[in-house]
Amino acid sequence: LSTWQERSLRSSNIYYTLRKVVAKVRFGDNVAQGAAKKEKLRVTSLVEQPNDAQVTQAWEITLGNVEKIVALCREHDVPVMLVVFPMTFQFDQPANKHIPQRIMRDFAIKHSVPMIDLLPPMTHWLQTNHEPPAALFIDDSHLTVEGSKLTARLICDAIVMHKLLAHGP
Repeated sequence: LSTWQERSLRSSNIYYTLRKVVAKVRFGDNVAQGAAKKEKLRVTSLVEQPNDAQVTQAWEITLGNVEKIVALCREHDVPVMLVVFPMTFQFDQPANKHIPQRIMRDFAIKHSVPMIDLLPPMTHWLQTNHEPPAALFIDDSHLTVEGSKLTARLICDAIVMHKLLAHGP
């Protein structure tokens, strides 16, 4: 199909209806909820099946991409720091569910890249304030206002600690 034909097809009611049907088949009647559940299953596999071939391949691709980003930043004298965000399921048993953080920490050490792992300080905040993860997250991975404030403070502190700004305090 030509570009014009593709654009016309994509803007047609038939295409729109077909996309909705495919989404319902893939994710169920509540597409948003089904997609979120499927995403969580994929993310939990990073912890529950770390030696799975697909998980291993996903890590190779991810780390390769991060390596390219780090190299590009260094090539252009742009400071870089890895920020590793937890998912809410990791707060249930953080000692058993920190595999992604460990992989990223190993990468950071190997490539001499500063890193902040938000799981330990967020866990500490939740325990100190006797709060559930819902105090920091509106769902499995998106922050509340309080979670955003805490994360901003933690990242700012890490930027200062690693002296990533040309002019700092």
